[in-house]
Amino acid sequence: MLYLFCERSDNLFIWFFRNDSVASVFMALSALFMTTPRFFFVQMCVLLALIPLFYYNGQRGGESHPALNKWFFYIFYPAHLFLLGFLKCWIF
Repeated sequence: MLYLFCERSDNLFIWFFRNDSVASVFMALSALFMTTPRFFFVQMCVLLALIPLFYYNGQRGGESHPALNKWFFYIFYPAHLFLLGFLKCWIF
């Protein structure tokens, strides 16, 4: 709401929270909770991506069967996009 009273609205929001990271996190969370429930659900699902990122150790995995891994992901990626698109059309 503060940006309504400033000429340079893009800088005021950043300047207001420049020294208080806790307040900026709470402001971001409150903005998230003020959105629609569907958007909130999507954002919570995005947080699931943090789980494999947390366990990543910096090394490549699956070197024992590189051809199997390659073809698994060549098939899995388009198949899961097709499945998600089908579910979206079927549910909504």
